[in-house]
Amino acid sequence: MAQTAQSRTAQSQPPQFQAERMAFAYRRLSSDLRLLLRCVRWPSSETDAADIRALVASRQIDWKSFPALCGHHRVTPLVYRALSPAAADVPATILAALKAAAAENALRAFRYLTETRRLCDLLQQAGVSVRVLKGVPLSQRIFSDPGVRDVGDIDLLIAPGTEETADCILLGDGFRRNDPEARLTPRRRRSWRRHGKDYTYRSDRDDFEIDLHWRLFRNPRMPGNALADTDAASQEQVHFGETVLAVLPLDRSFLYLCVHGALDGWFRFKSLTDIAALWGSFTAEQRSALADRAREYGILPEMAAALKLAQELELVDSGALTAPMQLQAAGREARWILDYAWTQHLAQRFEPTQDGAGSWPLKRYELGLRRGLAYRMEVVRRVLLRPRIWQRFDLPDALFPLYALLSPLEWVLFHRGVSPVGVARMRRDPWHRWRALPAWRRWLLLEAFAALLISRCALVLLPVRWIFRWLESPVRAAPASASTDPASSDRVERVRWAVLTVARYGPMSFVCFPQALAAHAMLRRRGIGSIMHYGVRRSADRQLRAHTWLEVDHRMLLGGESALLFAPIHSTTNSSE
Repeated sequence: MAQTAQSRTAQSQPPQFQAERMAFAYRRLSSDLRLLLRCVRWPSSETDAADIRALVASRQIDWKSFPALCGHHRVTPLVYRALSPAAADVPATILAALKAAAAENALRAFRYLTETRRLCDLLQQAGVSVRVLKGVPLSQRIFSDPGVRDVGDIDLLIAPGTEETADCILLGDGFRRNDPEARLTPRRRRSWRRHGKDYTYRSDRDDFEIDLHWRLFRNPRMPGNALADTDAASQEQVHFGETVLAVLPLDRSFLYLCVHGALDGWFRFKSLTDIAALWGSFTAEQRSALADRAREYGILPEMAAALKLAQELELVDSGALTAPMQLQAAGREARWILDYAWTQHLAQRFEPTQDGAGSWPLKRYELGLRRGLAYRMEVVRRVLLRPRIWQRFDLPDALFPLYALLSPLEWVLFHRGVSPVGVARMRRDPWHRWRALPAWRRWLLLEAFAALLISRCALVLLPVRWIFRWLESPVRAAPASASTDPASSDRVERVRWAVLTVARYGPMSFVCFPQALAAHAMLRRRGIGSIMHYGVRRSADRQLRAHTWLEVDHRMLLGGESALLFAPIHSTTNSSE
């Protein structure tokens, strides 16, 4: 809620002030983000390698949150490749996590190729021409390595008019259609074909989502849809041994990435990294031809905004944009894209999401991308007439116009929690979840809350030496080992669940020390001994940070995920009477 309000405040500021604030914010980028941006530059130079080593050696990187930042922007394989030469200064646990993610991505790339080839063969045998958008073929063309680019969904582009045939083929192959999920009558198919861009499928065989495109962008009035035209120059081939996949030409792929990223508000830097790498590989003549092609398709503002953002983030050299391109980047449409992207990144600490941005800011941004009435009417129509209404009100095709009248009612039902999505939201409500718990779990949570509250008060009111003296006092009962006694192990897990649940969802904030004390007290009541460790470390701002974690029978119970980052200075003894 605070992030959304901050976004609305930033968007209401004057453009000049907003641009100055963004420029200032860029100069104050965190060390984590500067390291990520240096790691994703391609090809990496000696200067980049020196900057990476300096940032790693500066000890200003928050390694605990760095993998999550890389995962959000979907650039983990690139980051791992760039950090490997500086492995000596990178924490071993972080490097191991990045290496595991990169290895998993490489394996996923192999499975992607296998499934994509199978699907393409399946569709082509039925006479459906198909091309592959982005994905592993784009990674091969940009980085000469299928596993360097983060592997996402399988995006297939078919010729318009073959959607129904392709849909029947995939459904017959065991896929289930997720979007639209409702039954498709002939009238609904025509509506979706006109106002949508793809069908989305899932299969129980693997974890890939299949996006079957017949148009590049959802809004048919969005310039750039002609990039997918099925003319003679709209297809190239990428070879992976015996596997041959048809793809868009590289210049069209570049322009598609520019528009695709602009429509998403550049929430992730994955496609921006592709654009920067491609732009650096083009000659001056190719860049000029790309600008002419973008002007021809009416998407020059999106291209200029993408390159300007890449320049501001130092993904391309400062002189990579020509004077005409710089002038285009200062235009209204390009500035609209850049201002929105910077606003959301600043408001959400460079890990923006569409949920964090809010529904209305997203629609306002999409409306502002183009001034044409037909374009904006299409956006409004998609807001008012969502296809999910087909699933709630299954009308015959003869009554299809009634959906325009039923749409407001469906909107109310959806947001009041009657629809499946609304019911799921209601079930996530804390009070509803509390009522659904069995009685013994409620009492356990109440015990955990009382223990946490007493522990927090004790830390404020009592000397620490008294607390440690109590921690080291023997456990009255002589329990069996939690690792060998199933009943004892079950009690340990229940205590862990209760303490973490109250700490996460409770009305008060409880850090690691009260959590460890509360869990220790609850385990003592059950005759189970535990050992508490107290550690310290220096943070990036040279401040002394402390952390507490709890161990039961040589197994981390609480706080173990951060224990390796701290040097233990005291551990309680574990004895029993």
